[in-house]
Amino acid sequence: MNDPRKEYVVQCIISVLNIPRTEFRSDTKSNAALEKFLDNPSEKVLQATEQNSAETAKRTVHLQIGLTSYTDGVPEMHFIKTSYEPLTEENISNLVIVSSLRMSPVRSLFYNIREVFMPLLVESTESEQGLEGRLTDCLVELDAGLNASLRRGLRNRAATEFDDTDLSGIVTPIDEVRFWDDLKSTSGANEASVGRASKFSEALAPIASELDDLPKKSFAQLSDLTDNLNDAIDTLWNCDVTPAYPA
Repeated sequence: MNDPRKEYVVQCIISVLNIPRTEFRSDTKSNAALEKFLDNPSEKVLQATEQNSAETAKRTVHLQIGLTSYTDGVPEMHFIKTSYEPLTEENISNLVIVSSLRMSPVRSLFYNIREVFMPLLVESTESEQGLEGRLTDCLVELDAGLNASLRRGLRNRAATEFDDTDLSGIVTPIDEVRFWDDLKSTSGANEASVGRASKFSEALAPIASELDDLPKKSFAQLSDLTDNLNDAIDTLWNCDVTPAYPA
């Protein structure tokens, strides 16, 4: 591999996807896609996905132009150009963003907004690149909307539908409270599900405000919260519902 730009891309792939260099392999189509991405300023995105290989000693990575497909659970990463400037060995690390999708596009977007852009653009008082006007409110609303969508469960697409067996959207403790609050208020939910969610919501209500600002509490404040948490957990476990509170 004589092109140092190709070497840079391959090194990123084997590092992010945790592939030993001796086990890495690609194909002719992948090499063509890589060359097109590196040499054509109009091609802005290159996606790398690991494919199942018949050769157990090798791990095959397929490269393609654009984010045309994504399957949950398939190791993936992608490269995004930020400029039409020709890529060189010297500038490729500055002009190309390296990122990845994990679990689902919605979940990946949520974590990026919650853990990267909210702290930088909304919560930070030292940022010199703050958002203008209503854009801050839009980002806050997007964060809240994505969080609500995750709480409803990603297997359902309708905003009014709710999957009470999919708890994967509970990311923080306050999400647990909001999950059952949302379910008990969901139109179209059956009576048993609403009744079950209402009991769980009532059990968690006394600690809801405490959980909402949990990350800001000191160790002493967390210690003081222990008794209330234990009481709420006991109430949850003692709720007379079927199925019982998820273990």
